[in-house]
Amino acid sequence: AALHFLETAVNMDSPTEDKALSDRVGDLFQKRVESIGFICERDEQSEFADNRVCRYRSQAATARVLMVGHFDTVYSTGTCRERPFRIEGDRAFGPGVLDMKGGLTIGLLALEALQAAIGRIPLDVTFILNGDEEIGSPRSRTVIMDEALRHDLALVLEPGRPGPAVTVGRKGVGIFRIAIEGTEAHAGAEPEKGVNSIVEAAHKILAIQALNDADAGTIVTPGVVRGGTKPYVVPGLTQIEVDCRVSSAAERVRIEMAMVEICGRTMVPGARAQLAGGFHRDRGQVRQPP
Repeated sequence: AALHFLETAVNMDSPTEDKALSDRVGDLFQKRVESIGFICERDEQSEFADNRVCRYRSQAATARVLMVGHFDTVYSTGTCRERPFRIEGDRAFGPGVLDMKGGLTIGLLALEALQAAIGRIPLDVTFILNGDEEIGSPRSRTVIMDEALRHDLALVLEPGRPGPAVTVGRKGVGIFRIAIEGTEAHAGAEPEKGVNSIVEAAHKILAIQALNDADAGTIVTPGVVRGGTKPYVVPGLTQIEVDCRVSSAAERVRIEMAMVEICGRTMVPGARAQLAGGFHRDRGQVRQPP
């Protein structure tokens, strides 16, 4: 039964950017949650799929448990048709089969197993289904954090490390973007009039790479570089995108200050740089109850 339900969910496209398709998958999970006695409220959205906040209240005063999972995926429309759900040996494959339609399915089946075993779910449970996690949860973050303050335990149903295991913490995550402006010029006729933004970017990339600190748990990855137009034109614009992962607030501050310093330091005369982005997921971020 679990595999049949998972196959149905995986074979439905739900790219974050397509509200209509993602809402269909959200409806599938919401209906299954409601079938075991949850009452679901719909947090309507205009750009992304609606968030669903589903509640189950037991008859006794018990621990309050929050379960959180997303039904959006990074895969574009049509991926399910190209790579549908399949099983090979003891493994299942398909877009979102782990992250995180599989996690949602496991959470649902665990609740159903409790109900089947003892006739009820012996806890107060809130189950949040959100549809914008893959881009940083811009519309569901507040909902999740507000609900977390009202609960004693939170279970996020993302796939964890090889196990069986429970992941009890994640690193803080940041995305930085640097736009470097130079001056275009013909590389053969008048190269002296140009300011090479790619060369300036190369200096900055090496400085950014040097920020890595394995002992501190800090990972900094220059992941995307775009620059230039033609090989015979001195490049006037180059863009760098950098992924950062940190394990402490001190490392976050170090990386933020270093990115500002690297952006402001010029190695190619005449080049200019602008820094954007930052950390969007803090490690150990805390909000006090109202």
